[in-house]
Amino acid sequence: MIALFATRRRNPIARQAMRGLAVIAVMAFASGCRAGREEAGQAAMKLAEAIYPGQLELYDTHLQKGYYDVTLAVKDDPVTRIRFAMDRNPADCTLGTPCEERLRRAYDNGIALGQEIKALDTTFRNCGIPVLAVHWYGGTSGLVPIIEQRLTNENQHKVVDALAACVTTFRAAYRDTAWWDQRSAIRIIISSNDKGRKAQAPDPLNFEASVPGFLQSAPAYSVTFSLDRPDVEAGALRFLPFYPLNDELRKAIGKEAESFLRKQPDDVILETFVMLWETELDPERVDVIRTYVLACTHATRDGKRCRRGDVALRVQYDLENEQVTDIQRMPLARDHHGSAIFAPLPRRTDPPAP
Repeated sequence: MIALFATRRRNPIARQAMRGLAVIAVMAFASGCRAGREEAGQAAMKLAEAIYPGQLELYDTHLQKGYYDVTLAVKDDPVTRIRFAMDRNPADCTLGTPCEERLRRAYDNGIALGQEIKALDTTFRNCGIPVLAVHWYGGTSGLVPIIEQRLTNENQHKVVDALAACVTTFRAAYRDTAWWDQRSAIRIIISSNDKGRKAQAPDPLNFEASVPGFLQSAPAYSVTFSLDRPDVEAGALRFLPFYPLNDELRKAIGKEAESFLRKQPDDVILETFVMLWETELDPERVDVIRTYVLACTHATRDGKRCRRGDVALRVQYDLENEQVTDIQRMPLARDHHGSAIFAPLPRRTDPPAP
């Protein structure tokens, strides 16, 4: 019997030559990228000097798809950053071009954000609640400070009251500044750590600061404070886990849900890619959440895969003991857009608007 595909012998010399060519190609690409970044940085600084002479210096440059992401720093300022998108061709980033308009907008925005992060740092540090990092969701939304504070069922109201007092001080000190414009609320993320290990807050607080990995696996919550009136009012606590904990919860809840479904008489299977839906914090406890996962009956499953569930499982999870404490099978409907309609879960409610 003659083989349809002959075995091909590899020439070791040819193989080494190919590897050498590949290395050369990678090095050439990297060199080209580095040269491109240098040209972009030089063009950005030339434009910055023309508009804001002597104020800025190059901080970082990254090649993105179709443009360069350029970050400038204010001289002698370890916090303020000016970040803008620059054309791929440096020659297109000169005075009188859209690139100039982007830089001017980025400058105004960066200066305002720099003033805001300094104000947050000063206020919360003086309150004894140093900020670990900030998130910014873009546009006119303000910065979202992230703090570390152990939350328990017993102290949750005390913690929120302490934050409200700090936010009141923040409002009184800075509401007449230019960067405060359109700020009507401030959201604070609380990372609740019970492992006995404390995070070190950066000094000064800066945009490069991030939440330590060990805190990203701890329960996290958010609370929003209204800034419309001098008597700052807190909204309801919400469960807002970082990605690592959310992924752990998804896997743990998915495993328990599969075990639950194996005991059902009608051969229901869990969604192939498990997602947590409508997650709510218990109205009274900070260590209990409720959420939904979806599953498929024979009517909607695709062989051994479940892509679009028609069964909802309501799950209660104990964050303190890291275990599912209750699973119930619930009816599931969908609206005319196909979006799932879940039975409401017990939830915390915000105070009524004045």
